[in-house]
Amino acid sequence: MKDIAIPDMIRMMVPSILGLLINRFILQPNQEHDDDMEIQQTIDFIMHGLAADR
Repeated sequence: MKDIAIPDMIRMMVPSILGLLINRFILQPNQEHDDDMEIQQTIDFIMHGLAADR
């Protein structure tokens, strides 16, 4: 794992989490959502980015 300062980690994580919440509760509140899958995908994105191999 790379050495990244805590403020930088927070700066990178917050938009992903806020994007999930905004999409879920504001943009598409009546849409069927698989919350577990979306949360897992968000966590995977935060932890691994868009890398193909994990």
